[in-house]
Amino acid sequence: KNRRKLVTILVGVGVGLFVFVLYLMTLTPTVLPGSLDAQDAAVLPASAYVLGIPQATGYPTYTILTHFFTYLPIGDVAYRVNLASAVFGALAVIAVFFVGLVLSKRVLAAVVGALAFGTSGLFWSQAIIAEVYTLNALFVALVILVLLVWRERRKDKYLLVAAFLIGLSMTH
Repeated sequence: KNRRKLVTILVGVGVGLFVFVLYLMTLTPTVLPGSLDAQDAAVLPASAYVLGIPQATGYPTYTILTHFFTYLPIGDVAYRVNLASAVFGALAVIAVFFVGLVLSKRVLAAVVGALAFGTSGLFWSQAIIAEVYTLNALFVALVILVLLVWRERRKDKYLLVAAFLIGLSMTH
């Protein structure tokens, strides 16, 4: 039973690593050329680098988390913040895998669902640029996962974790 559980966890992580490699292969190498649709592409990396406020909402959780990526010794600051989006996206795909697993109880269904989510054009497009949406997707998937686990186990600690994640996502 423990071996089966470990294999299932490894499958979920494998799905996340697979999409992460896809994101890395297509990751935007620096700031996108200026356009009205991509204003955040320049503002978010700069804000993450100096711990600034990109706009009225501020995105404090995103700014702080992506700030850690600015210390990586690869590429320029924009590339590093783009990389953060890819990491958040891959983690969201792993969380979606586990949501699918809890709902369906089938590994194949969870794999297909997570891959469909992670390779969808819209999500992929946000996972390769400096944008806030992959972190939001991660928070949503984690909240759903924790609430599904609570539904099965009925332990209050899961509600507390869900409340914490909801509160954290509100700062995002």
